[in-house]
Amino acid sequence: MTSALFPHTDESVRPQDDLNRHVNGAWLATAQIPEDQDAYGAFHHLRDKAEEDVRAILEESAQAVNSPDTAQSLDPEFSRIQHRIGTFYAAFMDAERAEELKLAPIAEKLIAVDAADSPGELLRLSCAWQREGVSGLIGAGAVRDAGDPQRVLWHVMQDGLGLPDEAYYREETHAETLGQYEEHLVRLLALGGYGQEEAASAAADVVSLEKRLAGHHWDRVTLRDAQKRYNLKTRAEAEALMPLLAEAIDGWQLTDAQAAEIVVGQPDVLEGFQAALTQEPLETWKHWLRVNLLRSAAPLLHQAMVDEHFDFYGRTLNGTPQLKERWKRGVALTNAHLGEDVGQIYVDRHYPPEARAAMDELIDSLLQAYRQSISELDWMGEDTRVHALEKLGSFTPKIGFPNRWIDYSDVPVGPDAVENSSRASIAAWNRDVAKIDEGPDDEEWHMTPRRSTLTTTRWRTSSAFRQRSFSRPSSPPIGTWRRTSEASERSSGMRSVTASTIRAPGMRRTAPD
Repeated sequence: MTSALFPHTDESVRPQDDLNRHVNGAWLATAQIPEDQDAYGAFHHLRDKAEEDVRAILEESAQAVNSPDTAQSLDPEFSRIQHRIGTFYAAFMDAERAEELKLAPIAEKLIAVDAADSPGELLRLSCAWQREGVSGLIGAGAVRDAGDPQRVLWHVMQDGLGLPDEAYYREETHAETLGQYEEHLVRLLALGGYGQEEAASAAADVVSLEKRLAGHHWDRVTLRDAQKRYNLKTRAEAEALMPLLAEAIDGWQLTDAQAAEIVVGQPDVLEGFQAALTQEPLETWKHWLRVNLLRSAAPLLHQAMVDEHFDFYGRTLNGTPQLKERWKRGVALTNAHLGEDVGQIYVDRHYPPEARAAMDELIDSLLQAYRQSISELDWMGEDTRVHALEKLGSFTPKIGFPNRWIDYSDVPVGPDAVENSSRASIAAWNRDVAKIDEGPDDEEWHMTPRRSTLTTTRWRTSSAFRQRSFSRPSSPPIGTWRRTSEASERSSGMRSVTASTIRAPGMRRTAPD
């Protein structure tokens, strides 16, 4: 192997014994995962560079918001966008204001929890707040209909747990984590206004309730069955499973037409949730909703809440030793909510037109090569060849950045980070719900240009190649290494994995860059 292509080779290890350690051994022997990350690899290395580039854009934009002189120097083409992303970023970066406000940004919601007088009212509140990014009892969203991908339907699925899945509530291997979770809830509720004894009692009630909910959840293996997850129902049929679903639909603010047909992921789970809502004490459900509200808002509140949230979901569950610096969290938050605003400026500065033209030419050459290969294959039957060429002709490459950017003009921004996040979440929610009426948007991208990856969609033949994917990593080898404490894993304390990262409930599905 040549050193130019494989600069991290460990010649002391034979490739037939351990190919990965032979190719990457020199890097594994010395590399360290950054303290504020739970994994590292080539794509993370690229992401770090993009993160710095975005930071420069956001700090310049934030400075312009507060300085007329700086504002005059902005590119007129992007001044409106920079005002929006600059205000959004600056609001999050104002740690002093967060310390002064404490729980004030969510005070009205906490009062609403205490005032709820029925399970239906609690469910309606929970679902209304899902529109703002608060984790809820029922997972829901507008998604393409697997039975007819040319339309979008409302989907509902199991949710409501504070731990990654139902196994954490029943398997002995997770008993310690479950205990740590309850201790975390005690501290979270105490920070949220409860006295110590009340917090301890409420935390125990919430864990008990979530154990009951987890008992209805499907396990990971069952969830892999796409056929089982596809249960198309009329609204009446769905509400027959869970009569209180009517309150949820009201909270989600769906029209009659938008809720006329619903894909139910786990029908028996809805039945179980109905029973839990009507049988468990109302006060227990209030504790549960308070926990979800506090947990979802915690990363945007004062430092004690930020630290408590990270200590459990970052350090305990993910094994990440150190909280990211505030600017990194600000970059991630702004990317998650206003990612294509940031992307327009990023592309203008870091992705020249000739780069996209070169990629267009490359993809066109690849498609021509495939077309020629398929046309000349002697083992392929003519009917198969016709269908293969037809499928190839429907392939839609998406290079660098979208042809049409998301318009965030419906996202008002101001000095309150929690309110900004809520408004942006509502706007994103409304964009998705509108697809039920308007149909799917094949031009939509589901990542921002800074991300280092390639995506495909099962709904149609298309692939998205993001701009950052074309940058060559200068140090780490290809692959991802995640923290581990197991002695059986690699001596460097890292292992290559493909498993998904644990996500704290309530976090938006849009992945931070």
